[in-house]
Amino acid sequence: MIIRKKIFGEEHADVAASYNNLGIVYQDLGQYNEAKEYYEKALIISKKIFGEEHAHVAASYNNLGSVYQDLGEYNEAKEYYEKAVIIRKKIFGEEHADVAASYNNLGIVYRNLGQYNEAKEYYEKALIIRIKIFGEKHADVRQRIQSRKKLFVLS
Repeated sequence: MIIRKKIFGEEHADVAASYNNLGIVYQDLGQYNEAKEYYEKALIISKKIFGEEHAHVAASYNNLGSVYQDLGEYNEAKEYYEKAVIIRKKIFGEEHADVAASYNNLGIVYRNLGQYNEAKEYYEKALIIRIKIFGEKHADVRQRIQSRKKLFVLS
């Protein structure tokens, strides 16, 4: 990243990507506050370069949602996931894997908040999109169908 900053300057997509990658590593190491700092830096640069409605910006919001979820700050996670899904729907339309991933993330957050009806709604939206994209026989879809059956029997 030091080399990228020297070559490109602070406000460049490659620098934002480096910050994002560092955020991923820190999150994987369980160092969530450090991860959050790097994700925030990536978001700031991405918004300056690409504007608000861009896939990189949506990914940064999603990553911030993920780290807030890991921190147990579910309302903050929900806010970032909602921002990500709004952008993804505008860019890709409703039937896209990234939109399904965002819906799934919102389902997880609502479940963690104890709001099971909302969780179910988002899980179902994600599953419907995945079925349309991949078909019911796709391994990921089949696994999610089984997981949802178990989840809502227990809820």
